[in-house]
Amino acid sequence: MTTGNTFVPLTLELIEEGAFKKALDRHIAEAQAGLVEFVETWGERSGKAKAVIDMTIEIECQSIEDGIYSVTPKLKLKMPARPPRTTAAMSGSQKNPRTGETELCMFVRDTGSTPGDPNQMHLPLPEEEQLRSEA
Repeated sequence: MTTGNTFVPLTLELIEEGAFKKALDRHIAEAQAGLVEFVETWGERSGKAKAVIDMTIEIECQSIEDGIYSVTPKLKLKMPARPPRTTAAMSGSQKNPRTGETELCMFVRDTGSTPGDPNQMHLPLPEEEQLRSEA
């Protein structure tokens, strides 16, 4: 070993001269804030949302003769994905304004979802559209 240096047992605080522990602390703070924001944004649709911090510390022997090892830390933060939403569409056809040919397409409501129906699965019946236009 080198003279003049003090050696201590390896701890989390000493990996990467403390930078790894600081990164882990930042990930913990990000996970908390991100998860709370996600649940507040999506409410009941957030289900059992969770944030996951994967921490791996790989310790590998580099030299048996010299007793040298490498310590490689890895961090990965995984946040919950946006909940899916379904938009209802109806098949139909329309004339292409440039060619005049009839093309197959799908039609959706330009007004978005119906209040109280977060899955956007409601398409108005023709009578409902007529009643709205008369009002």
